[in-house]
Amino acid sequence: MTDSAPLDIPEIVGRLRRFGVVVEPGLSANELSASERRYGVTFNPEHRWFLSQISPRGRGWWDWRSDTPALRQAISRPVDDILRSVNDGVFWSPEWGVRPETTAERNEVARSESAGWARLVPLVGRRYVPEHIGGEHSPVFSIVDDDMILYGRSLREFFDNEYGGIALPAVARDDDAASPLYAPWSRWVFSP
Repeated sequence: MTDSAPLDIPEIVGRLRRFGVVVEPGLSANELSASERRYGVTFNPEHRWFLSQISPRGRGWWDWRSDTPALRQAISRPVDDILRSVNDGVFWSPEWGVRPETTAERNEVARSESAGWARLVPLVGRRYVPEHIGGEHSPVFSIVDDDMILYGRSLREFFDNEYGGIALPAVARDDDAASPLYAPWSRWVFSP
């Protein structure tokens, strides 16, 4: 299975069910639009298409049909995690200039800089996809506190990695960090 292969929905449904995930019919165009308005997010084309085909539920999958505080918290988590890491002295992007001395100043710079980034939209648990993508496929990022990794360069690769027993690919910093597909979240993924 290649990165460019389309998702085989019956195959994905089978994989999800083997992991105990309930699979419901996909969201209608109206439901997708309502979810975007409700949560203030935009589904990228690959994520939107996937959600229009099936709606996985349980085992960490988010219910986009309902309004839940947990999903709202998951939407804000990536930026909250960055701010916490900035405040803890774990992360500072060289592109932001000299690191300010006070927590308040660091927080202000980090908020300002991250405000222009494509938001990450929850996919399942702590796996996220960007709202806007630079190609036809959506990278999937895994975020746990201040640890962020690329979990797949497409939904297809994500499903292979997470539900297919295929090992995560080695991602070369020099090759992939410069790709517009991964920016600006690659600053986090590939930071030393």
